[in-house]
Amino acid sequence: MKLNNFKNEYTGLSKEMVEDSILKYGKNTLGEVKKVSGFKRFFNILKEPMFLLLFGASLIYFLLGDISDGILMFSFIFVIVFISLYQEYKTDRALDALKEMSSPKTRVIRDDKLLEIKSEFIVVGDVVVLQEGDVINAEGNILECHDFGVNESVLTGESSVVWKKVKLSKTEDEEYFKKNRCYMGTVVTGGEAIVLVTNVGSTTEYGKIGKELEVINDIKTPLEKQMRKIILIFASISIMFFILVMVITFVNNPSGEVLLFERVSASILAGVTIAMATIPEEIPVVLTVFLTLGAYVVSKEKSLV
Repeated sequence: MKLNNFKNEYTGLSKEMVEDSILKYGKNTLGEVKKVSGFKRFFNILKEPMFLLLFGASLIYFLLGDISDGILMFSFIFVIVFISLYQEYKTDRALDALKEMSSPKTRVIRDDKLLEIKSEFIVVGDVVVLQEGDVINAEGNILECHDFGVNESVLTGESSVVWKKVKLSKTEDEEYFKKNRCYMGTVVTGGEAIVLVTNVGSTTEYGKIGKELEVINDIKTPLEKQMRKIILIFASISIMFFILVMVITFVNNPSGEVLLFERVSASILAGVTIAMATIPEEIPVVLTVFLTLGAYVVSKEKSLV
């Protein structure tokens, strides 16, 4: 078929050729990020210092015979875990919905027809038609173009428009990002072009960046670091009070009036009691609830953080 403003005729790939291309070069996807299982998320939440603090506090309550406070503390743990898991579930659903909404479509010529397909179905060998405002969803060589400008800042960091051409000079041919090629992830700012797809998915320059990002390790946020520091400080203070009160109580108990075992038990009980008073078991509850309320308020304003 022949398109307006273009000189040549293009037939495009047949259905059989598309299937062969998928088998040989793969689909135009950057790969799926492996989702964390529910059990692993549950374990990751429980191993945080805040929850270890609550768990330790609840065990101490049980050891002291204060069953009601122990059960209350355990209930706090389950409530916070439920809130955290529910928030992560909602976030995953929102991100999946955004991914589906942001899946752009591309116009291609196949079987002598102009079709609009999702970007993931573009294959090597496809003839793509690009116009102003289009997001380029694959990588390929320009066959024809008219006043064709592209913003390649996503790859190069340069915000100025790159004006594309079919034939390059000797100097331009030595450049890494060539003016006779279109790159995935870039945006058409003006004109129109016909492009022959040569690379899809992770073999594109855009895809290579994505593969590099997969090896980046997650780091703790400033809030998480501060909470860990605060909890370690309070834990250290509690241990110091525990030892100090236990020793003082043991020394002050007359050795002749009670048995040694009873003296030790009373000393430990006094130390644990004062230690419990210095443990900020409310911090995990307050922090989780306040952050959740904040996220809820922001979501009501149609924002996703």
